[in-house]
Amino acid sequence: MPQDSADFLGSDPIEHPSLPRRAFFQKLAGLSASALAAMAGFSLTTGKVQAQSGGGLKPIGYFLGIPIYLARLQAQQSLQKFPDFSSVPFFRYKALAPVKSLGATPMIDIPEGSILLVEFDNQLPIPIVPNLEGGPIGPVVAPKQKDYLILLAPKAGTYLIGNAGWQVASGPAGFGAVLVTRPKSGKKELWSGGPAYDKEFILAYHDTDDRWNRAIAKLTLPNLSLYEPNYFTVNGLTYPATAKDPSTKVLSKLGDRVLIRFANFGRLRQSIHFHGYHADVAARNNVPEKNWGPKDTIPVPSNQSCDVIFKANQRGKYPLHPHFVPAVTANGTYPYGTLALIETI
Repeated sequence: MPQDSADFLGSDPIEHPSLPRRAFFQKLAGLSASALAAMAGFSLTTGKVQAQSGGGLKPIGYFLGIPIYLARLQAQQSLQKFPDFSSVPFFRYKALAPVKSLGATPMIDIPEGSILLVEFDNQLPIPIVPNLEGGPIGPVVAPKQKDYLILLAPKAGTYLIGNAGWQVASGPAGFGAVLVTRPKSGKKELWSGGPAYDKEFILAYHDTDDRWNRAIAKLTLPNLSLYEPNYFTVNGLTYPATAKDPSTKVLSKLGDRVLIRFANFGRLRQSIHFHGYHADVAARNNVPEKNWGPKDTIPVPSNQSCDVIFKANQRGKYPLHPHFVPAVTANGTYPYGTLALIETI
């Protein structure tokens, strides 16, 4: 990268505990629960923590009765082919077992109030600085090195894991993993005592200006003053794959209450439009929505999440897409991009 790439990588990040596993446990042994909560940047959730997860993770240990989970992600470069016959380089977090992958997007699923250790294996030639949007910022992870982001799982909700070191280029480059924290109740509800659901889907959106990604692939600084996205993905996929992949095809049965967790890693605000159904916004960026009302278009700002629930009250197949025409194209070629499908049987 050129000398001014320091601006691209960002100034010195807020330091966050980053320790090998053995040292991590030694560190925990000398901390109280409240000190750990302060270290992680979140309030410690009170009450019993269920040591279970629907995402394949099992506790690797306990601290003062709090389960500890380990998730492993690898930062790597890949070349994605699009329906317009173009190939675009992307820089993504890859889920390493047993972390679940939705399309190309990792999803970490743990109970609220538990301790999460995220190991980042950086296989890129550029440092990364993993972070939880609105929460802790991790250490600088040098090329070909591994390090950890440690945090207390915040209240039940939908959270975005990005790369603070790449600043505005993080989402367009392709970085993104979704963290879902489950309520202590263990029920299918957004939070303890909150709205219930029968089926759940997670849709993670990215918008990309391929000139940025091609510049980064050559280890040069992109023109950050000019951003004109021309490729759009949801869970790392584009239509028609989105209409078949089980992570992006919203398949339910008549009468189901369907939860969709929208996560927007891109720079553009996405306004997701429903055909065939109206949805209630349950939470915006993990803040419960007080004024419920059926909507057919849901705005999701950049680097935020939005949780919505709709009742599958009629059978059929209906499009689900952003209300922004370029977002359903591949470099202007229609219909591709983030066009998805709802099917009720």
